Amino acid sequence: DIRVDTGGVRPFLEAGLVSQYLDFDDLAGLLGAAPDTGAAETASPAQRVENVIESRDRFVLPDEPYSLERLTAIDATVEFRGKRVMAQHLPLNEVVIRFGLDNGRMTFTPLKFGIGAGSIGMQIDLDTRMNTLKGTVETEIRRVNLKQVLQYFEIADESFGMIGGRAKYWVNGRSIAELLASADGGLYLLMTGGQLDSLLIELAGLDFGEALITYFSGSDPVNIDCAYADLHSRSGKMSIETFLVDTIDTLFTASGYVDFNYETVNILLHPHPKDFSLLSANVPLQIDGIFYDLDVSPDESELASRGAAAIGLGLIAGPAALLPLIETGTGDEPPLCEGMIESIEEARQ
Repeated sequence: DIRVDTGGVRPFLEAGLVSQYLDFDDLAGLLGAAPDTGAAETASPAQRVENVIESRDRFVLPDEPYSLERLTAIDATVEFRGKRVMAQHLPLNEVVIRFGLDNGRMTFTPLKFGIGAGSIGMQIDLDTRMNTLKGTVETEIRRVNLKQVLQYFEIADESFGMIGGRAKYWVNGRSIAELLASADGGLYLLMTGGQLDSLLIELAGLDFGEALITYFSGSDPVNIDCAYADLHSRSGKMSIETFLVDTIDTLFTASGYVDFNYETVNILLHPHPKDFSLLSANVPLQIDGIFYDLDVSPDESELASRGAAAIGLGLIAGPAALLPLIETGTGDEPPLCEGMIESIEEARQ
């Protein structure tokens, strides 16, 4: 249903759109990205040229500037719902968009994606009248199943757990790349009820002896007591303030950053095994490189010193009240996630 009113200062467009089937790739243009031009795709010659140019680019994030003049030439309210979604790398089952334009102010209330029984919802408010997009982006992650996400990347397919989180960012720019490179704000994530394949745990801890035993014996998955991440962004550089994944076998912490200005990653994953093995290297894994070419390897500086991996606990920033929660309890304490949430709230106050 579409209605157009031309009697005001600016034309006003009101539309209600429903799609029984949505190819998620067709939304790429809204982000400034080139569309897919594979064998099963319909694409014009110009789109195919654009795809080739983008594929040769060292950067991944779309950097095509938005035409802000067009966003101030019309007012609009558009509601869209895609009931069934095909997305190559994402388990999306629904898309809901409520888009508004009012004298150069652009809003999405909401921009929501269904993932299994969960969802990722965004509230976006951007002012386009200052020759740039400037405003806020808020996100709520509700009951997203980790297994449904990871299976699309063919890793840890025995993993599962419900993830929830909130984020808010202040952004400024004319393209997706510029908006992410300007972001100030933070993201909090919490996971409960999770499991990780035991081989993945042992390999991440570089315990080669137990990894071989686990591989040939097919051990059961390892329970995750709780996982929490606190990520702060400043001018597009997202730093890990706190990262904890606690399992019965290993406690993981992490340090490092993701820089959206240069599209680089530099993260150390610190394993702290709770059992003893003579073959255990007990050193961090280093994840670094650019977005489209990441390398994962043992951190050589830590491997040389062997004992230096213990500094992982000392690298935890954020609320000091979280530190007692990584110790082994006596069984009388409340569940780890419950205690962690209480400590976070106390620290915020």
